[in-house]
Amino acid sequence: MRYLLVMIMSLMLAAPAFAANTADAPAAPHSARKAKSVTKVAPVDTVAKALAAANKTPVSVTGTIVEPVQGKKNRYVFEDGTGRMTVALGKKAAAAAHIEAQSKVHLTGVMVVKAGKESVMAVRKAEMQQ
Repeated sequence: MRYLLVMIMSLMLAAPAFAANTADAPAAPHSARKAKSVTKVAPVDTVAKALAAANKTPVSVTGTIVEPVQGKKNRYVFEDGTGRMTVALGKKAAAAAHIEAQSKVHLTGVMVVKAGKESVMAVRKAEMQQ
């Protein structure tokens, strides 16, 4: 009898808590997980805009490799009609494209902006242009 009383009491205490969660709750979407808020930003398409862009801004530019940066591996000076900037080719991008001075290329990547240092474009994809 005591066990029966304990079960009845626990159901009576649980019922209002269950009802409070479902009674006035708005209809939930099918997925219970919330997606992180991601803002889609159009890629920057010129060197001038890239140098003024924030950290991790997507960049897609077409221009000319002017020269390699002395003392730095896989770093080059890149130029289009609006200015010059330093680009750092990732391992895959460097292996895929055989870049030389005065090569016309299309580069895709992100800007790396650190306080007190020059802004650099981290290249993820390099395509030779003709």
